[in-house]
Amino acid sequence: MNPTVDLRLVTMMRALQDVILPALANNGFAADQAKLMLGHLNMLRLQVDDVAYFEQLELRAARDLAARLVAAVDGGDETHHAVSALKAALALGGGHPREVRASRDAINGAIDTLVQAASTDGSADFLAEAQRLVIRGGTESANRNRSFFAASGFEGDGGDIPAIADMLADFARAYPEPARG
Repeated sequence: MNPTVDLRLVTMMRALQDVILPALANNGFAADQAKLMLGHLNMLRLQVDDVAYFEQLELRAARDLAARLVAAVDGGDETHHAVSALKAALALGGGHPREVRASRDAINGAIDTLVQAASTDGSADFLAEAQRLVIRGGTESANRNRSFFAASGFEGDGGDIPAIADMLADFARAYPEPARG
C-alpha cells in the first residue's frame, strides 16, 4: 500500500512536532525554522486538493489579461516585437499541471516584457490602458492569494477573506473555461 499525499504530510508534521522540535529545544533558530516548516506543511495539506485547479484558473486569468493587452496594443517596433512574443506564449499548451505553470509563467513573463517595451515606444493611450489592466489583474491576483494563503495567519483574524472554496467558485465564474472548437 502506498501512503496518500495527506498521510505523508501528516506523518512529516507529526515527526516535526513530536521528535524534531523537542530535540531542538536548546537551539532557538533551528526550532523556529522547524516551526516554519511545520506551518508550511500544514498549508500544503490544506491546499493540496485545490492547487492544480487554482493554477489552471490563474492560467485563464493570465490568458485573459494577455488577450486584452494584445487587443489594445499600440506602439513602435519594440512594442510590436514584444506583443509577438506574448502571442507565442498564448499559444502554449496547458494540460498537465507542469504545462499549466510553464504556460502561466511564460505569459506573465511576456506581459512584463510587453509593458517594459511599451515604456520605450508604446503610445500614451496603450500605456494608460496597460497600466489599468495590469493593476486590476494584480489586485485580483493578490486578493485570491490572500484567500489561498490565509492559513499562514498573516492576515490576523482574516474576517474579510473568503474561504478557498468560495474564492475558487468566484474565480471560475470570472474566468470560465474557454469553449473548445
